[in-house]
Amino acid sequence: MSKSYLSVDFSTNSYTDPKLNVKVTTIIDSLTGNATYKTLEADVVILKTKNDLFGSYLSKVGDGSKLTTAEKNVAREDLEDYLHVIGNRVQDISGGDEVKILSSGFDLRAKPAPVGMLPMPTGVTVTQSQQSGTLNISWDVVSNTYLYLVRYTSAPSSSTSIWNEVSTGKHKTTLSGFKPGEAIAIQVAAAGSDPNLVWSAEIVVHCMF
Repeated sequence: MSKSYLSVDFSTNSYTDPKLNVKVTTIIDSLTGNATYKTLEADVVILKTKNDLFGSYLSKVGDGSKLTTAEKNVAREDLEDYLHVIGNRVQDISGGDEVKILSSGFDLRAKPAPVGMLPMPTGVTVTQSQQSGTLNISWDVVSNTYLYLVRYTSAPSSSTSIWNEVSTGKHKTTLSGFKPGEAIAIQVAAAGSDPNLVWSAEIVVHCMF
């Protein structure tokens, strides 16, 4: 059975402000008490706080105040960013199971027409974050991609290495939990309609602090 992927498109093209507020409420209700996503309880509380703030501005924008509109836009952007965070975690926990994804309140991403195996991501860059033990990874956009996979392991890697893997809908992500001086091997792949993945060349970095 092929993997299913959830949609993290919450742009204004897909959701008006009121519809986004309602959709997020549905996601919150669906995740609350959901045994599959028990580890996301704290995330759901944060999401509700952000959605409540966004909703509070919606009731005020009718006064025509430019300040209120600006505050509402900032709250929406913050809400969309956190929806991406939770969406990626839901995707990872679900393992691509369609029923589990739908039980979270998120919608399924439309399956693209087959375009063949996607190329290796290029322009992979890794930088040390200002936060201890944290690395920022970015790469060039790959067309026809609906999910990127980032994997990492202790360097040097070998045929017996155990790789940790995370997914993201954006062409960047942050990895944390490393120790000062630790050497890490990192690779990126683009996932599309073809199940085969082409991993980028390994980049080995040393966590500075």
